[in-house]
Amino acid sequence: MGNLIKLILLVAIGYGIYWVYENVDFANLVNDTSQKIKTEKTIQRVTNGRQQTYDDAKDVTDIKH
Repeated sequence: MGNLIKLILLVAIGYGIYWVYENVDFANLVNDTSQKIKTEKTIQRVTNGRQQTYDDAKDVTDIKH
């Protein structure tokens, strides 16, 4: 019984790999992923820049006693 389960799992994994190979456009997947990573890095830089500007402005306007 254990060997039958292993065989079924092996066949299911093999079919899954075959399905992905046939149905996923890897060129577009890589391009889309690269674009999303670049966009996320840009968003992080803008957010960090805004925070730094806010912190700098707050330091300038704070009155220290």
